[in-house]
Amino acid sequence: MIIAAFFVADMSSVMAAPASEVPVALRAAIFSKILQSTPKLHEQGIRLLTVFDSDQLPHIPALRTAFEELGISAKFVAVENLDTELTWATAVYVFSLQRSKNIGEITRSKGLLSLSSHKVAVTSGQISVGVILNKNRPQIVVHLPKLRSEGYDLPAKLLKLAIIFR
Repeated sequence: MIIAAFFVADMSSVMAAPASEVPVALRAAIFSKILQSTPKLHEQGIRLLTVFDSDQLPHIPALRTAFEELGISAKFVAVENLDTELTWATAVYVFSLQRSKNIGEITRSKGLLSLSSHKVAVTSGQISVGVILNKNRPQIVVHLPKLRSEGYDLPAKLLKLAIIFR
């Protein structure tokens, strides 16, 4: 199986997640399950592209390890070089929106599934699927119109576990 997603990363949460964030290994595991349960990605293949800011480079090994331990093959690229790898990806995981203001438009126009750990990114419709900390527990959040605008659906079992925004 080819694993696919595209990540724009705020890697400050990778080494030790702040108390307000889901720890990186758990977050990676949940996103892995979401990606693997997405029917369209089974057809296209899952390709994981992790995009990061250059000042986050020291934190890349921890994120790489988290996905490798899950059996996910990932590519990493600096946000400045994002355009060079977009054709490779089938999904996008956005850790930081600061340097990626137009990421919601990119994912919609390219048909890339968008993921994030920032609730506001999902509730505002910039990102379709998130994993956040809610009452000290990981919670999946889904912005249904954004998800559909990217050309994706999630299984009913997964949606039952999620907080849905319309």
